[in-house]
Amino acid sequence: MLGIFVIVIGAMSISGLEIEPKEHLVLPGANFSLKFRVDKELQYCRLILNATFSTEVNLSPKASKKGNIYYYGDGLENGECGVMIDNVTDDMDGVLTFQYSSPDSSQVSHTSTRLIVARAPDSIEFLIMKNNQNADESVTFLNGDQLTASCTVKNARPEANVTIYYDNVVMDVDVDNLMLKGEQQSSVAYYFNKTLTDSDDRKEVKCVVEHVTKPENHTFSRLILVKFKPLVSEKVHKKSENYINVTLAVQANPIMYEYELWHQGKILHKANDHVEITSITERKVKNGSESELEMLLRIKKINEPVSKILLNLTNAVGSTVYPIDLYVSTFSPDFGIGVGTYVLSVIALVMMA
Repeated sequence: MLGIFVIVIGAMSISGLEIEPKEHLVLPGANFSLKFRVDKELQYCRLILNATFSTEVNLSPKASKKGNIYYYGDGLENGECGVMIDNVTDDMDGVLTFQYSSPDSSQVSHTSTRLIVARAPDSIEFLIMKNNQNADESVTFLNGDQLTASCTVKNARPEANVTIYYDNVVMDVDVDNLMLKGEQQSSVAYYFNKTLTDSDDRKEVKCVVEHVTKPENHTFSRLILVKFKPLVSEKVHKKSENYINVTLAVQANPIMYEYELWHQGKILHKANDHVEITSITERKVKNGSESELEMLLRIKKINEPVSKILLNLTNAVGSTVYPIDLYVSTFSPDFGIGVGTYVLSVIALVMMA
């Protein structure tokens, strides 16, 4: 907690005194003290507090305490003037002005400093927008949508330190300062904009608000869900003794609900004159996430070599057709299995909506 502040300015000319730093931050309820020294005896020193609570106080070791404000220092005769304020309150936020003079001069000098009494934010609003429209937790996005994330802090003193993260990366933000109509209060909005792509699915937007009045940060977050048609992102061919495994990594949101195999311009249901599907199995990948599926297709050649089939993946957003080369010509008749048999393994990494 911010406590007592003691600032001493070494012996300076009575006419050229400036208090540094120009601002002093204190928490409500803390004690605040400040004093300065000039190079000669002071005849008097006076404090003028210009704030919601305004007052004037004669500062002298002999002067009576005025409320919770009184003299602080080693005596006017030693050129020192200062003030002690016990239990600072919110209405003391303002400007402290000291007026002082020496016995051998009729000139009155003055110096000022800003007293900032910290105040916690009245409210913090974290908002996600889709194409300039409010988007609650139920809203999903599409490729090309405009995402706006904002964090608005109302009536904090001093201003809060706000950081917005996207996918754990600190973002450059724009800042708007808004005075609230009819009130001596302000709202500060921090925001950033981004045009979304398929790769933004399930990335997190996070706003972290730090303020001197709070020992812990305020944190707000939202997972961005972007719908997109199935995308093939990886392909691996592996040849074993009796078959070839073709592995495809597929991403989609929402989860794929339909797939088809095509050969020579026709849907391959069970068999045609060249290819026969003897089995199709779907199962979860061992040690995989809930969104990983494995599709095993056992395909038997009937007549001429089969070089390519098409896999059509479809979800609510659209379809993707991916050609699968079976490389039948790589098989040797020495395998001794008569009619060639192949296993096609398709691993689909599908993102749940």
